[in-house]
Amino acid sequence: MPMKRKTAKNVILFTLALLLFASSYYRNIWGVVDKIEFEKSDIYSESQVLGRVIRAETNGIFSEAGLTGWVKDDSIMKDMSWDDMTYFQFDIYKNNLKLGNTEFIIYDSQMGGAGITFALLDKISPFSNYLNLYLFWMLNSFLFALLMTVFVSWVKKYYGFYASVITFLLLFVSCWLTFFGRDIYLVLTSFYLPFITLLILLHYESEGKTIISPGRLFLISVVLVFIKLFFTGFEFVTSALVMFTVPLFYYWFYNKWSFKFFIKRFITVSSGAVAGIIIYATLFSYQLSTLKGSFWDGFKYMWYCFLKRTSGDSADFPEAFRASLESSITEVVKTYLSLDAVHFGLIRISFLAVVCFAVIFSLLSSVSEKLSPTTYSNRKKNRALALTTWVALLGPLSWFIVFKAHAYIHLGFDEIVWYMPFCLFAFALIGSVSSSLIRDINIYLESQNTFSDPCKGKF
Repeated sequence: MPMKRKTAKNVILFTLALLLFASSYYRNIWGVVDKIEFEKSDIYSESQVLGRVIRAETNGIFSEAGLTGWVKDDSIMKDMSWDDMTYFQFDIYKNNLKLGNTEFIIYDSQMGGAGITFALLDKISPFSNYLNLYLFWMLNSFLFALLMTVFVSWVKKYYGFYASVITFLLLFVSCWLTFFGRDIYLVLTSFYLPFITLLILLHYESEGKTIISPGRLFLISVVLVFIKLFFTGFEFVTSALVMFTVPLFYYWFYNKWSFKFFIKRFITVSSGAVAGIIIYATLFSYQLSTLKGSFWDGFKYMWYCFLKRTSGDSADFPEAFRASLESSITEVVKTYLSLDAVHFGLIRISFLAVVCFAVIFSLLSSVSEKLSPTTYSNRKKNRALALTTWVALLGPLSWFIVFKAHAYIHLGFDEIVWYMPFCLFAFALIGSVSSSLIRDINIYLESQNTFSDPCKGKF
């Protein structure tokens, strides 16, 4: 019976966290971010996915090689500005507007798997386009919320209920997770699925419930990385790849794997990731070749896009990219450190503050038994969490350093990489250590009350 009650309690808590996350991502009903900003967030990117869905209704899912883009006609949209055209994609789809002669302005920097997937769902859906759009958002919100809930549950398993509650609350009030949780372009599920899958697999292996062979680990890595690339291309790719490997570091520290064993697993996962990238790049080049003329032209265009977003020679690109290509890495990192990680009501916490808190709680995780017996008893687990937190910092830093030109331009978008997965582990570390400290403080206060009133409780 106690086991059944415990299971029922865990199911209820899991469901509650899932519903709170999903409702926040879907409609921002808890007011985590400004309502107007929420409705306008990432209109540009989402509009190109809807453009593919609209185009698929008349020309087929794989017209223009299945790439995303924007539908433009020669009548009502003739004199629209670029911003108006992107907004109008939503009106076209939701109201099922009939257009005149149309052209399709393609976005050819990624395969467009999100557009293909939602176009397919649109084809099989019995509902109106208006309802379909909200169902797309709802599906995205639910799947991403599910992954975040699994992570919080993982924290609860290793660090206790109160640590998981603190982790949940810090994730819940994140403005960036709320802005992009339902996004049909970014599809955050594709970024976090490899990370969460490996985290849970290694957890079950740690408990002796499964064995992960090198071949299985390699195949899983290939499939998961390809899924990410299919949906979102090379968007935040360095952060996603670092995030995928972070569970290996945690269980290396936690289970005290030998260095040789860790390296073997790291190479296996990395090799699988590289294989997934090669498969994606080959298929994407073929996809581009149907529009650009040759398979080699597809590879050259990918290289051009890479240089444009990283550290290419500004003389080789349009003037609009000069400032981003000539910007310094230090300048980019300082800018992103100064931005808000949490902006909830009067509460504002910058990413720099999160880094500073991570430093403080990393140090507190090693306090002596005399100062905090509970923290001391958890020091081995907390040490693994603290070390992993600093490995996880490589996720956002890799993007700001390698793709600094993209980060320079896309303020209001690239902040999400802080959660890939640095902030997740930083919040878990804060939750674990603070819950231990609070417990010891309560014990101390109770002992002081008992000492000051020795007769208390005798009658």
